Amino acid sequence: MDDYLCGAKTRSGRPCRNPRFVGTGRCKYHGGLSTGPKDPSKLKGNKNAVGNKGGGAPKGNKNAAKKKPEIREVIIPLGRRKIYIKYAILNGEQREISRQVV
Repeated sequence: MDDYLCGAKTRSGRPCRNPRFVGTGRCKYHGGLSTGPKDPSKLKGNKNAVGNKGGGAPKGNKNAAKKKPEIREVIIPLGRRKIYIKYAILNGEQREISRQVV
């Protein structure tokens, strides 16, 4: 086994080939990184933890809200032919999906 590799046994039974950390001797997947302080008194200096006790975004957060685009179809007559245009509108932005001359 190489000195700079993790070497932990993987699910396939082979040794892990990721680079190891100096202090722990394992890679980030096999115990190389800290999970943070367990004592709540030590979390006081963590500004990321303010208002959020873990387990997801704060209440009322709509950053990940998914909206479906509004689909519209337009028919433009050109003599004997017609142009069919299909486009989507999402958040005020319009994008053409397809254009067909029949």
